[in-house]
Order: sequence, then C-alpha cells, then structure tokens
Amino acid sequence: MSGDRPPERVTRLVGDLVAEDSAETLADLYATVVRPENRRRLGTFFTPVAEARSMVETYAGRYGPPSEIVDIGAGVGIFSEATAAKWPSARVHAVDINPVTLGLQLLVHTTQTRARIQLELADYASWLKTFAPKGSTLYVGNPPYTRWQLIPPGDRPSLLSASGGLVAGRPNLSSLFLAITLRAMRPQDTLCLIVPSSWMSARFGDHLRSHVRGARNRRVELRTADSWQFAGATVDATVIEIGPTEGGQQELVITDWGRLASRSIQRQEGVTAPFPRNPTASTFLGATTSLKLRDLARVSRGIATGSNSTFIDPNPDPDEAGWFTPLLRRLRPGSNPAGPTAEYSYLLNLAGYEPGTNPLIDGRLAAAEEAAVNEGHLCKLRRRWFDLSGEVWTPDVVIAALSRDQFHVHINPSGATILNNLFGLRWHATTKHADRVAVVDWLRSEPGQTALRDSATLEADKLFRLSPRAVGNVAVPLPLASVVTVESKGVRGE
Repeated sequence: MSGDRPPERVTRLVGDLVAEDSAETLADLYATVVRPENRRRLGTFFTPVAEARSMVETYAGRYGPPSEIVDIGAGVGIFSEATAAKWPSARVHAVDINPVTLGLQLLVHTTQTRARIQLELADYASWLKTFAPKGSTLYVGNPPYTRWQLIPPGDRPSLLSASGGLVAGRPNLSSLFLAITLRAMRPQDTLCLIVPSSWMSARFGDHLRSHVRGARNRRVELRTADSWQFAGATVDATVIEIGPTEGGQQELVITDWGRLASRSIQRQEGVTAPFPRNPTASTFLGATTSLKLRDLARVSRGIATGSNSTFIDPNPDPDEAGWFTPLLRRLRPGSNPAGPTAEYSYLLNLAGYEPGTNPLIDGRLAAAEEAAVNEGHLCKLRRRWFDLSGEVWTPDVVIAALSRDQFHVHINPSGATILNNLFGLRWHATTKHADRVAVVDWLRSEPGQTALRDSATLEADKLFRLSPRAVGNVAVPLPLASVVTVESKGVRGE
C-alpha cells in the first residue's frame, strides 16, 4: 500500500491541515466522519496522543531501542508516529485491516516517514504468520476493542486457534491479539499494549494470566488507568508492558497510571487467579485464603432486561399486576450503613404467558414490537423475546455495584428481584445462619468495605465498580467476630 500515492495537491493540502499534529488531527477527523456505532463495531477508539507518547517514553526509559516495531491496529498512526520519532533507525510496521484509517496515514506521510513506516493493510493475525523480523521487535499499540459478539462468526475459530489456548470462551479482539502476540514473541522481543482490563479477571483470560505469571525471566508491568474517555466510549484499560528475556526471575508489578503506587505480585506457577487492579489494595484478590465469599454464597449480577422502559413499571394496572414481580431497582444512602434506602418497582415476568390471555399485556407487547424492542440483542437471545422468567432470581442479600465510599449492603426479605446495576448473594444451603449474619455485618464494617473497594476497579470521578467474580473472590476473615464493627441490627429483616 505504501507505493500508492494520492495527487500531490491533495497531499499538500492535507499536509497543511495536519501540520501541527497529524495523528491527533486525523483521529479527530475520523471520529467526526465515522459514526460512533460503526467505530464501535470496528473497535476503533484512538488513544490520546499524549498517553501514547507517555507509554513510549516510559518503555524507552527501561529498555533499549528495538530494530523493528509492530503497531497493532495502527489506525491513523498515533503509535506509529510516536515510535518512529523516538527510534528513527527502527522499521515500523503499521498493521490495520481498515483501509480508511491507513489511507489517512498515507496522505500525510513525508518521503522520510514513508521510508520507515510500512503500511500493512491486513488482518493482524494472518499478517503475523508471515512476519519475519530481522532484529528485536517491539509490539506496541492499542488493538481494536471489538467485543466477541461483533467478531464475524467465521473468524472466531481461527482467532482462538491462533491464541494457542491462551484464551477461551468469548474474549474480545484485544485480548485475542494480546494472546496471539505473546505466542509469537521471541526471547529478544518486547511488548507494550493498552488493552481492556477484562482479561485480568474474566474467565476467558485464565490461561492468559497463567502465561503472564509464568514468564519468569521477563519483567512485566501492568499499569491500570481510570476509565479512558474515547470518542463515543469509556473503557477500563490496562497497559501491559513486557520486557525481553533476561537472566534470573524478573519482577511482576502492578501500578497506577501515574506510576505513583506499585505492588509486586508473586509469580506462582500456573495460577489463573485474577490480577488485582488496584495497586494500593490492602488485600490480594485471588490470594490463598481459608474462605472466600463464593464459598458461602452464590454471587451474581441482576437481570439485564434489554429494554427497561418495556419491562419495568412502578404502577402496573391492577388487572395485569399478576404478571409483575417485585423489583428492587436501586439502593441509596440511609440513616446508617445497616439501613440503606431501597427503591422498589415492578418487573414484567411473563412465565407461561400466552398471547391473548390479557389484553393489557398484549398491548404492551404490541407496542414494544412496533418499536422493534424484540429485535434488540438481549431480547433476540431468548426463546420468547418477552419471557424473562429464566433470568429472574431472588437474592438473599443485595449489594450496590458502584460507590465512591460506601457499598450499600441490603437484606432482601421481600424476595424482590434485581437489575444488573446491583449484585446479589444467595446463601448456600450449607452456610449457617450465624455465619450469614456475621458476613453481612462484616461487609458493612470498615474492613469489609475496604475489602470490597480493594476488589473493585477504579473508574472516572473516583467511582469504584464491583464485578461478581471479584466479589466472589473477596477473602472473608476468620473468625469474623474479631473484625465486625457494625452491630447485626436489621440483619434478619430491615
């Protein structure tokens, strides 16, 4: 592609337009022209130029110059430009399957940059099979943030196969590209990618985490970022930086974005436990412990309806009320940690419903189908798009998923179901009543709240976000009575 040049006048005009900062200007231009939903389908969300340069400078402060550079999902060339400027003698391969973004790069390349930045219009996984580097190679960039559901079904088997078993299930494309690259790296090669943080805790990343822990002779740094604000998207992101193979065991550390706080992580062989995403955490997520919360209760997120306006009604008509289930919609601060304020509504629950049974319900369904609610992704996955009965469940304890300081913990004696903005605990039959009371007390106490915050990801505006898997991995101290500071008042029904 690098040999095809646009007319000189076009090149000159575009060059004048982007003279000050070509990559950033092209990113803004692309984001303006291409609609957000199309960028999301392609996973095209550009790294801010300042952050890309920061990644390159941080890497350069620790490792020597590479001979070759591969910019994965190069887009408009933000990392290509940053690395070419930092290491003028290196050959840069800008790999992307999107001809529009590579075409924009082509418009602004000078004779000098054309000689050093090779534009590779190709699928990265296929291109990598033919890549024959001549020297030490740095794999860098921001791979496409494409969700599993948006990866063409025909491409999925080959991508999973190329990962060599490092990912399974339903990974996003960034995690697949990370795994594929790790499999291709030689001892002298290095890596510096920013990817979604999901691989650090999701089940699909079990073997990927084990592989990273097992790379004992390579230094690994995981640098977590608050929710990154891209045009049209907010992404929890982590920079994974991996050095070349060296003598002796190297450190594996997690830091915040500014590298102001860090902690070392033990390199247990074969461990698939989640990585902590908070370097200042006082507890180690996934550390060996005698008891985890999942040992006492099932931890699950509430229901995602696909259309809250269709399925939720605070005041259903009495003639259709029999088809509604009590819903705990959200938790708000109460007078004390033992008594958060619960806001209730009703959820349309049409288990066993046959059209024609109730004219009011039929009217609801007809209005929803006219608005194409039944064509939405979640609704289409159901056998009958309107039947939520297989997803409705009643937790014993409800926990708020987001918090700045206090994660509300609420007993659910009314048997209400919950939405996916809340998490629920349902006690195992083997969990004794006294232990249930003690666990709720502990979760409301400062040590328990600290453990929840330590398991959470830190987002924009200093919001902590929990995940069911992380909550299930929270270590419950024994004996509980020694750390409980909140009385068990209200535990048997607030």
